[in-house]
Amino acid sequence: MPLDDYSYALTIGQSCGPCFQLQRAAGRVRIPVDRVTGPFDWLLVDLRQAAQVLARDFAGYFEDESRGSSVLQDGHWMVTDGSGAVAWHQLKQRDGELMPGARVWSEFRAWLAQRIRNWRTRILDPQGNILLIRNESPFRPDSAEDLIQLTELLRTQIAGRFKILWLRYGPPLVGFEDPNVCMFELRRSWPEKLSEEQVDYDRDYGFGTAWRGRDEDWERIWRSV
Repeated sequence: MPLDDYSYALTIGQSCGPCFQLQRAAGRVRIPVDRVTGPFDWLLVDLRQAAQVLARDFAGYFEDESRGSSVLQDGHWMVTDGSGAVAWHQLKQRDGELMPGARVWSEFRAWLAQRIRNWRTRILDPQGNILLIRNESPFRPDSAEDLIQLTELLRTQIAGRFKILWLRYGPPLVGFEDPNVCMFELRRSWPEKLSEEQVDYDRDYGFGTAWRGRDEDWERIWRSV
């Protein structure tokens, strides 16, 4: 099914690469941006965290009272939510501030609120056909149990049809079957021998910029969805 046949497509972590690849593919076929933006865009989030946030309908999600640690890295604030989800690129340090300022936080909250509203509207459409893309961490693989929990939750929330693309750094799990889940294998965009601490995600190891993933893998996925 072509990407344009889905009424809504979004990513569920675990890194920036999936969001970049989705928006690039959508741009090629002129899919409006609001059809490919969601509440987990560009965030670090695992399956349990995503399920927790969705089950609470985003209550407290990156609200002032749930905001945890703020760590400055490369000119941006890495802010951890109470759920464990981490925002990074959206909160840029300004004027040498020692903590995320009110303006930076307000802009991030507005950015996130628009995506939450988009999600809430899209899932209520009984004629909708939603594509959710989950790219697991190559260093902390997803468990089938966590994916099953998330899928069961989504069945109670999404009025129309939906499909989850479960992108794994390894072969499909033998014996795992779910009508709402399709598994695809990804390859690392850096040498296999590197540990998580050794990977420079801004470097091209011969497969394109590491954080984006391998374009040829993503092209194969888009042809198969």
